[in-house]
Amino acid sequence: MAKGARKMNEVNDKELYAAVITKATECQSMGWVGATALRLASGEILTYCAPETKSNIVSIYMEVGVILAAHRTKKKVTHCISVAKKDNQSEFIIMSPSGICQERLAFWGGDVKVAISNPTNKLNFKTIKELMPNKWFEAVGE
Repeated sequence: MAKGARKMNEVNDKELYAAVITKATECQSMGWVGATALRLASGEILTYCAPETKSNIVSIYMEVGVILAAHRTKKKVTHCISVAKKDNQSEFIIMSPSGICQERLAFWGGDVKVAISNPTNKLNFKTIKELMPNKWFEAVGE
């Protein structure tokens, strides 16, 4: 990758991170909060917070709301990042999408990039194909 393209990707990654942190901060009350941001091929960023529930049995993944919003746009998703923190005193941590959310994101192809959890909590994106190298679309095509 050319140096200029790499620099632009870093700027876009930081912009996506800032958007998800802003959304999560807007949604946080006194307890746990989680939020997801998606970048569309158009450059638009969609964000969503995990809804608070009184019972964990009715909670949904934080990615679901924004994935549904992305479907309504009929535009390709290129990037996904999720963050969470357990309380107001904690720092936000980057959360890799669960296996089922990786499946949901694979709708837009194996080249969708997702931020992954890591010990240093640095922005690190991998494609769905990298996370799931033996994914079913390898056998049937995207």
